[in-house]
Amino acid sequence: MGHVDGDDDGIGYGVGGSSTHGIGVAGGSASGIGVFDTSYINAGVYAYSYYDFGVRGGSYSRDGVYGESRSGYGVYGESDRWIGVYGESTIGYGMYG
Repeated sequence: MGHVDGDDDGIGYGVGGSSTHGIGVAGGSASGIGVFDTSYINAGVYAYSYYDFGVRGGSYSRDGVYGESRSGYGVYGESDRWIGVYGESTIGYGMYG
Protein backbone atom coordinates (compact mmCIF):
# COMPACT_ATOMS: atom_id res chain seq x y z
CA MET A 1 0.00 0.00 0.00
CA GLY A 2 1.26 3.46 -0.82
CA HIS A 3 2.20 6.37 1.37
CA VAL A 4 -0.33 9.21 1.70
CA ASP A 5 0.65 12.84 2.30
CA GLY A 6 -1.64 15.81 2.40
CA ASP A 7 -0.96 19.53 2.24
CA ASP A 8 -3.47 22.27 2.91
CA ASP A 9 -4.29 24.03 -0.35
CA GLY A 10 -6.22 26.81 1.38
CA ILE A 11 -9.31 24.78 2.29
CA GLY A 12 -8.18 24.17 5.87
CA TYR A 13 -6.98 20.56 6.01
CA GLY A 14 -4.30 18.39 4.47
CA VAL A 15 -6.03 15.01 4.39
CA GLY A 16 -9.76 14.55 4.75
CA GLY A 17 -12.14 11.64 4.76
CA SER A 18 -15.82 11.06 5.21
CA SER A 19 -18.27 8.20 5.35
CA THR A 20 -22.04 7.89 5.59
CA HIS A 21 -21.95 4.46 7.30
CA GLY A 22 -18.43 3.71 8.51
CA ILE A 23 -15.10 5.30 9.34
CA GLY A 24 -14.14 8.56 7.63
CA VAL A 25 -10.40 8.35 8.30
CA ALA A 26 -8.68 5.33 9.82
CA GLY A 27 -5.11 4.56 10.79
CA GLY A 28 -3.39 1.56 12.26
CA SER A 29 0.02 0.12 12.98
CA ALA A 30 1.32 -3.32 13.94
CA SER A 31 4.11 -1.92 16.12
CA GLY A 32 3.85 1.88 16.29
CA ILE A 33 1.32 4.68 16.54
CA GLY A 34 -1.89 4.22 14.56
CA VAL A 35 -2.69 7.91 14.14
CA PHE A 36 -0.32 10.75 15.10
CA ASP A 37 -0.95 14.47 15.15
CA THR A 38 0.89 17.61 16.19
CA SER A 39 -0.40 21.14 16.36
CA TYR A 40 1.54 24.22 17.41
CA ILE A 41 -1.37 26.62 17.92
CA ASN A 42 -4.67 24.77 18.25
CA ALA A 43 -6.00 21.37 19.35
CA GLY A 44 -3.84 18.40 18.39
CA VAL A 45 -6.94 16.29 17.81
CA TYR A 46 -10.44 17.69 17.61
CA ALA A 47 -13.46 15.44 17.54
CA TYR A 48 -17.14 16.29 17.64
CA SER A 49 -20.23 14.13 17.55
CA TYR A 50 -23.90 15.05 17.53
CA TYR A 51 -25.08 11.78 19.08
CA ASP A 52 -22.17 9.85 20.60
CA PHE A 53 -18.67 10.30 22.05
CA GLY A 54 -16.50 13.08 20.67
CA VAL A 55 -13.41 11.04 21.55
CA ARG A 56 -13.44 7.41 22.60
CA GLY A 57 -10.43 5.23 23.33
CA GLY A 58 -9.86 1.70 24.50
CA SER A 59 -6.98 -0.62 25.24
CA TYR A 60 -6.50 -4.23 26.31
CA SER A 61 -3.36 -3.51 28.31
CA ARG A 62 -2.85 0.25 28.83
CA ASP A 63 -4.75 3.55 29.08
CA GLY A 64 -7.88 3.89 26.95
CA VAL A 65 -7.42 7.65 26.71
CA TYR A 66 -4.32 9.44 27.98
CA GLY A 67 -3.71 13.16 28.25
CA GLU A 68 -0.62 15.09 29.23
CA SER A 69 0.06 18.80 29.44
CA ARG A 70 2.97 20.97 30.47
CA SER A 71 0.84 24.06 31.17
CA GLY A 72 -2.88 23.21 31.19
CA TYR A 73 -5.27 20.32 31.65
CA GLY A 74 -4.08 16.82 30.78
CA VAL A 75 -7.66 15.78 30.11
CA TYR A 76 -10.59 18.16 30.16
CA GLY A 77 -14.28 17.51 29.78
CA GLU A 78 -17.33 19.74 29.73
CA SER A 79 -21.03 19.09 29.39
CA ASP A 80 -24.17 21.19 29.46
CA ARG A 81 -26.44 18.26 30.17
CA TRP A 82 -24.60 15.37 31.79
CA ILE A 83 -21.10 14.46 33.02
CA GLY A 84 -18.02 16.32 31.76
CA VAL A 85 -15.51 13.58 32.59
CA TYR A 86 -16.43 10.09 33.78
CA GLY A 87 -14.30 7.12 34.80
CA GLU A 88 -15.09 3.55 35.76
CA SER A 89 -12.99 0.54 36.68
CA THR A 90 -13.54 -3.01 37.92
CA ILE A 91 -10.05 -3.32 39.47
CA GLY A 92 -8.18 -0.02 39.89
CA TYR A 93 -8.99 3.69 39.76
CA GLY A 94 -11.97 4.83 37.72
CA MET A 95 -10.37 8.26 37.63
CA TYR A 96 -7.23 9.57 39.22
CA GLY A 97 -5.87 13.10 39.25
